[in-house]
Amino acid sequence: MDNIEEYVSVEVARLLKVKGFDWPCEFYYEWYESGVSMFKGFINSWSENKTNHNKGNSLNKFSRPTVAYAMQWLRVVHNLFVHVDYTTHPVTKDKNYYGTVINMKDVRETVFVFEDALTYEGCANRLLKDTLENLDKYKEITDI
Repeated sequence: MDNIEEYVSVEVARLLKVKGFDWPCEFYYEWYESGVSMFKGFINSWSENKTNHNKGNSLNKFSRPTVAYAMQWLRVVHNLFVHVDYTTHPVTKDKNYYGTVINMKDVRETVFVFEDALTYEGCANRLLKDTLENLDKYKEITDI
């Protein structure tokens, strides 16, 4: 990642809303029949430009947090440390990305290798998607 904050995909944003993500964000996605648009939600020009775009009953509006912010939410709210890293092939110097989910209550670690994740962003969104889809499984483990 080149010092640019990457945002979650639309699919991950939708899953975050379903799983209860309610932290304030500056940006959001809005779904239309013609496709998806990304918007910046202004509250007013002199205050913090963040709000909870997931509140209310709108099924077509999803907060658009950064990847790091979504990972922080999983860590703080669900005790799951979600991390993306890579190894470098010794000959080709290609980066092979992988993701790790660590349950911080009982220190159980799950490693995901995504053979087709060629970028940090691709791997991070795949890892977030898988973690959110299996959040109930992780919750069962942490509630023991």
